[in-house]
Amino acid sequence: MKKRVVGVGAALLLALVGTVLLIAYVQSAEDRALEGEEVVEVLVVGDMIPQGARASDIGGNLVLERVPSKVAVDGALTDLEGIEELVAAQDLYPGEQLSRRRFIERIEVNAFARTEPAPEGLLEITLSMSPERFVGGSVVPGDLVAIVASFGEFDIGGVTLPENFDASLTKEELDELEKIYFIDNKLLSGDKVGSTTHILEHKVFVTHVQVEEQPRTAVDEDGNPTTTSLAPTGNLLVTIAVDAPAVERIVFTKEFGTIWMAAEPEDASEEGTTLVTRANVFAESNLR
Repeated sequence: MKKRVVGVGAALLLALVGTVLLIAYVQSAEDRALEGEEVVEVLVVGDMIPQGARASDIGGNLVLERVPSKVAVDGALTDLEGIEELVAAQDLYPGEQLSRRRFIERIEVNAFARTEPAPEGLLEITLSMSPERFVGGSVVPGDLVAIVASFGEFDIGGVTLPENFDASLTKEELDELEKIYFIDNKLLSGDKVGSTTHILEHKVFVTHVQVEEQPRTAVDEDGNPTTTSLAPTGNLLVTIAVDAPAVERIVFTKEFGTIWMAAEPEDASEEGTTLVTRANVFAESNLR
């Protein structure tokens, strides 16, 4: 009987020693893999965290891991201090590094979760917008916005008007001349047009807003690039409903200029706008 007890005890001792040695080996292998790397600690999702979960309630779903700094996501967190009252903007999955960008105010996740149907006869188009160009992300589906277009200096292949140019010509007569252009009913000539800003569309209906994500590229232990979970870019995907001509103007601006969106309630005035250039940017609106 004593021999049996001794045998069981020895087996347990060997198992314990083996476990300790295995842990030490794994830790040593991890240390070797990170040797020469700048290492940081980040919180990683252990168990799936559902959209809307409060940060103060998810501590049990997280583990603290060491990773090379070059694969740490922007805004990676080492603790939950300062975001306790925020909620997850979307589902967070195991293996994903925890980022501040994944958390928003509770009211925001409820607002973004819905989609408003587009008014009949309109087309829908989605634009990637940084928060500062989209009223700080405060606009939600169902709101109205003004679309503002800005262009830097660009070539028009025009000609410089002579000093004796007949300024009494009508717009129709000017239209017949080559390399004379009008933008917003303003006569332009020369090879280039200076920087310009103007509102393209008023009272545009927002149908959907969501956080933009892209696959995050990391590096494995052998230095090979790998694609891991999606990570937020910091931008918002804003879907708006406009008519076909507006789609063309908006896409052109997005491709060759920049777009801003301004919150524009139904009763906001549309008067006093004009094509803004460096020549009149400091002028009073009623003098333009």
